[in-house]
Amino acid sequence: MISSLPGTGTIGSSVAPAHFFSNKNKIIISYLLNEGHCNAKCKHCYINRAKKGAKEKDLDVAYNEIRNLQSQGYQIILRGTEILLHPEFLPLFELVGQNYLQTNGLVIAQTPELLEDIAKHKIQFLIIPYPFDEEGLVNIDPEASKRAISIAAKLFSVTVSIIITKSAAHTLWRLREFCEFAFSLGAKAVKFIRLMPITSPLLNFSLNTKESMEVLSEIDNLKKTYDKNKLILQTPGCFGLFEFRRSLKQEKAGKDNSGIYDCPAGVKYFVIDTENNVYPCLYLMDERHKIGEFRDAKIEILNNKNVPAKIRCDECPAYYYWMTIKNSNY
Repeated sequence: MISSLPGTGTIGSSVAPAHFFSNKNKIIISYLLNEGHCNAKCKHCYINRAKKGAKEKDLDVAYNEIRNLQSQGYQIILRGTEILLHPEFLPLFELVGQNYLQTNGLVIAQTPELLEDIAKHKIQFLIIPYPFDEEGLVNIDPEASKRAISIAAKLFSVTVSIIITKSAAHTLWRLREFCEFAFSLGAKAVKFIRLMPITSPLLNFSLNTKESMEVLSEIDNLKKTYDKNKLILQTPGCFGLFEFRRSLKQEKAGKDNSGIYDCPAGVKYFVIDTENNVYPCLYLMDERHKIGEFRDAKIEILNNKNVPAKIRCDECPAYYYWMTIKNSNY
């Protein structure tokens, strides 16, 4: 049996994940434009990890489905593996009002003229990773990444994302060094992302509690060093320290805990893949976690599926939306 998911209204007490744009009164849908289409094949990538073969949406189909979802009151976030391998999708960003794009930067390094086309569709922010980890999980040439960041920074506000692994925890001085490096390339922000151990081998590189504490402490020190007008430092998620981060938030949130938000997966946030299957989270995209389908212009949630108000994934870097309290260092 299935039940329809409403497009607007309140379900549970969660809010949308932190993005450059959000509307906490709407249900957020991550709509995947492609899966498996990537020129990097990073070992830690979570999109399409449980599937075989490359898949992509037909442009006309995607356009019609997105317009349909919008008419029902959903807020759409466009995602995929490497979207710039299919620049024909760029007009869809303008359609949904999404002013940022995530890319591994390789297409930009090879075809910098594409940046002008990206800008035409009102995209202002680019998120580009840099292979900071010493474990070799991010399969991107450092020189190509450097070139992409420096070129893109001339037209866009660039956030450089780096995966934090055990190697970073044991060489904390590299975090400060990297911030200076990113700033020298023209980046406006650095996003520190804790490695999500989505497979057993990745557990060998993932931070333990002590290491997470040490990394967060160093990042907090760096935040005091850098003026936000110079370089913004971001740490989405809780680095696996849910209870620790929550207690810090409670100190600043007041007695009613306003501003404290837990995981929105399967409550206020859903993923539609290229085959119109529905999942509660980008990190939970396999048959076991499938919770519904997008069919006949409706998102249908399977009644026999357990969609909890809070999915406890303490390892998840997207687990905790902790930037909701203004002017907080935490």
